[in-house]
Amino acid sequence: YAVVSLGNNVTAPSVGIGMLFLKDFYGLDNNTGERGARARTGVRPTQETDWLVPKLDFVNAVEYIWVNPAPGVEPDVTDADGRLPMTADFLASGFSEIVLTIGYTPATFQFDELRVGTAFGDVVNGATL
Repeated sequence: YAVVSLGNNVTAPSVGIGMLFLKDFYGLDNNTGERGARARTGVRPTQETDWLVPKLDFVNAVEYIWVNPAPGVEPDVTDADGRLPMTADFLASGFSEIVLTIGYTPATFQFDELRVGTAFGDVVNGATL
């Protein structure tokens, strides 16, 4: 796996975003270990840079992920590459830390850049990505 965890799954509820454990696909992981706690996209990591854009909708308790969306306009949730219901614990607590984690994979992964915002425009460079 190679994920950005919003929250720390050791001490609090969290959402993992990235290449999922033993799945070799990008996706979301609620880190509960329960059935249905992961949403896999159809996109496999490559040797190229990929842009993963998650959206945490605390109003509707849903998590979304897009892989390499067009940067010019916010993608529609109906076009998300993956979606997952938010756990009640994460919905109640949110997150106070971001943890970058890589492990149990023969591949090498690098995190190039991490942007956090409250709107799509906060994480878009505009002209280039």
